Amino acid sequence: MTDTFAQPSDAADAIAEQAARLRQEAHRDARATAEFSSVNPMAEMQHMVKVERDNALVECLSYVLDADEAAADAYIARWAAANGGDVETAAVRVKEQPSGTQLAQQREDAKIVGALREAGTAGLSKTALDRLIAPLGWRAQHYWLKEAIEAGTVIEQRHGRSTRYVCTTPPASLLAAPAVGGTATQG
Repeated sequence: MTDTFAQPSDAADAIAEQAARLRQEAHRDARATAEFSSVNPMAEMQHMVKVERDNALVECLSYVLDADEAAADAYIARWAAANGGDVETAAVRVKEQPSGTQLAQQREDAKIVGALREAGTAGLSKTALDRLIAPLGWRAQHYWLKEAIEAGTVIEQRHGRSTRYVCTTPPASLLAAPAVGGTATQG
């Protein structure tokens, strides 16, 4: 595009338009993929292609503007704002956007942690937790629990032969609840 007779500002606008549309498309596609499936290898591959294309557009735009990539990203966001595009989406590089699989994973993680929080101090049995983790896929089941225990999100409690899993963070209702009583004073 830089080898044409177009003015640099016209070339920059054309590149910014392509980048903004690509970022919006990647965002929309990731949401759609996450809505209908948890693991979609083809969608993951398409997301990676969009990452590479976005990188190429930013590199090309930075060349046209004779600026760094941060300035090119800012130019894309300004172009989107000036032309009625979604500024929030256009300002985020595709490589920084979660893929559909990552969004689905986050949604499933939130469901699992939510169920653990609701169970409170009684926790969930291994069988009940396995049912919640099952949508992640057979490979992810073991890793999810292992990572949650290592991160300190979940505690494994053994009582004789049974094992219970308890969430270490309080239920969302307790997090959102206002403090009861007066203000604390330090003395």
